[in-house]
Amino acid sequence: MPGPWLRLFRPVTLFPVLVLAVVFSLMGLGHGPDLDQWLHILLAGSLLVVANGCSNLINETSPIDMVADRTNERTKSRPVASGELDASVVQSVGVIGWLLSIVVGALFLPSIFVALDALTLTFAWVYSRPPYGKKYLGPNALNLGVPRGGLGIAAAWVVYGSFFSPGLWTVLAITVPFVTLGNTAKDIDDQAGDMAAGVETVATRWGSEVARFITLIGVVWPLVVMLMWRLYTGNPWLLLYVVPMFVAIGGAFKWKGEKLWSRGFYGTYAVLALLLGLPTLLHLLGVGSFTNILTAVEGLLRALQNPP
Repeated sequence: MPGPWLRLFRPVTLFPVLVLAVVFSLMGLGHGPDLDQWLHILLAGSLLVVANGCSNLINETSPIDMVADRTNERTKSRPVASGELDASVVQSVGVIGWLLSIVVGALFLPSIFVALDALTLTFAWVYSRPPYGKKYLGPNALNLGVPRGGLGIAAAWVVYGSFFSPGLWTVLAITVPFVTLGNTAKDIDDQAGDMAAGVETVATRWGSEVARFITLIGVVWPLVVMLMWRLYTGNPWLLLYVVPMFVAIGGAFKWKGEKLWSRGFYGTYAVLALLLGLPTLLHLLGVGSFTNILTAVEGLLRALQNPP
């Protein structure tokens, strides 16, 4: 089993943060970066990873969270809940990590990145601390959806892009509702512990079946926006989103909550983000547009059918 600090930081959730931060930074830049721009993009992604990892530490030391963790069979062995690590030490490390991310960002990155990073950390603190601290469903959902589906993406984008870019706000119109609704899946398996600790979620208020349905709405939401705004005309790769979406729909009422969260929500989110950024990535690789790729594939098939 990994050491307690490694388990607290949850590295499996941090690598996707770095990848997605780089993708959205490149989308904001809009063209191939030079070496200096690459370094700034990677630095911004690394600082967002630090902020996210330290948010995990802060969340683990929340008084209400420790009660819930000690009640749930699945979470009672977590380092803070089990007493393996002292909560005050863990919280101190988390706050120091947050401060470092702000200071380093202020030294090397645009001020708007620092402002968005600081706002993200504020949401993370409010999410796990009194007087709100998971006790109310509305703030609980917004304190997850806004920073994870909006502010983090915006912070990565503005390293070289504009905060007022229509492209950014189109992405946020997809991701903020998706994350706010889709994250409901994480509460399904924690229902008993959350009720004991006084945490209000969709699962504790209306039950796990409603939580699954809300997750399903979140997963379908991106397709609704794509069709309503005809986003696929500018980025046909978005149509491939139906594949992970239908997989998530198939498992919505079959999988356990943890599996629905990791595959149905997180897996779908990763694919969605990559499809949003795929035209930019292909352009950087010199592959060309969707049409050019189809033309190349068609030419290859014809060559195979009619060898010289």
